[in-house]
Amino acid sequence: MNVTVKLADKNDFFIIKNFIPLFRQYIAEVYDELPNQYGVFSYDDSKTLAELCDKRDKWVEETEQLFPFIIYAFEKPVGYVLISKIQPNSFEKGDYFVNATYVVSPVRGKGIATAAMKKIFDMFSGDWELHTNPTERNYKTQKFWRNLLNNYTNKNYSEFITQTPDGDDKIIFRFKNTY
Repeated sequence: MNVTVKLADKNDFFIIKNFIPLFRQYIAEVYDELPNQYGVFSYDDSKTLAELCDKRDKWVEETEQLFPFIIYAFEKPVGYVLISKIQPNSFEKGDYFVNATYVVSPVRGKGIATAAMKKIFDMFSGDWELHTNPTERNYKTQKFWRNLLNNYTNKNYSEFITQTPDGDDKIIFRFKNTY
C-alpha cells in the first residue's frame, strides 16, 4: 500500500473540508460533547457544516505558517493533517504543532496515519509539540502517538499532562527531529 501526503492548496482544500464534520463527530465522542444549538458538532456556534468548514480557509491563505496535508492511500484521500508553526509567546513550545490528525475509520489501524505522520515530520526539522485528550475514551489515540513517537524518536520524547489555556487537561507530547 502506498501512502502519500500532499500539501493542500486552494484547489483541493475542499477535500479536507469534506473530512471536517467526520473529525468533529469523532472529537465529540472523545470529549463526550453534544452538538451545538444548531445540531453541528462544532467548537463554536456555527449554524451549518459549510460555515464550520469555511472558517478553516485560513489554512490555505497563511501559507508561511499553516500546512494542511491530505493523506492518500489506495489512490484515494483518506484523511488529513494540520501542522502549524508555533508562534512566539504561545502556550505551545517549539517550532511545529500538530493541530489535527484524522483518518477515516475504515483505514484506521492499517499503518496509514503512522506512515503519513513520519513523512510529514521528515519535511519539517525542529522541535515538535502535539496534544491529545488524556481520558480513557481516547486510549487508542494515546496509544497511537506513544507507539509512533517511540518508533520515530527511538523513545526520545517527553510526555506530561497539564491544563491548557482553554481549561482542558491534555497529554502534551514534545520531541525533536533535529539530531
